[in-house]
Amino acid sequence: MLTKLLADGLAVLALVVLAAGSIFVALALLNIGGGPSATDPYMPGHDDYGVGAGLVLALVWPIILIAVGLLGASALYLTLGKSSLMPFIVGLVGVYALVLIGTIVCALLQLFVTRDLSSPGVVFALPLILLFLAINSYAVYIVRRYVFRSGLRGL
Repeated sequence: MLTKLLADGLAVLALVVLAAGSIFVALALLNIGGGPSATDPYMPGHDDYGVGAGLVLALVWPIILIAVGLLGASALYLTLGKSSLMPFIVGLVGVYALVLIGTIVCALLQLFVTRDLSSPGVVFALPLILLFLAINSYAVYIVRRYVFRSGLRGL
């Protein structure tokens, strides 16, 4: 009983970390809260949007995925045992690669459409935000199916 409660708590915490991290990364991609350089093209730092978005995706997103990975792997281990850890880790690496490839594709699209990477654009941010929404939705589905229903026995 205590193991099930602990697994459920870890799964919920992993979902909260993933959702909060996705919102943070999405806001960084939209350049919300960017200060004066986001609105005034004559302020220093206006051309640093691509660098800032790249740093968020290169530094913050992996930390979020490591935290989600540790919490989610713990929840799955408590629920299903050792057999569930390898597919989970492979899935996390796949999500990381998918977001990085999506970032490169969206940046190239914005470069070809607007010829400018210095300001945030819908062409760049919207597909990535939809990708984050899909990742969060699938994470909720996986947790509901494998952790909250006590693994494969609950189906």
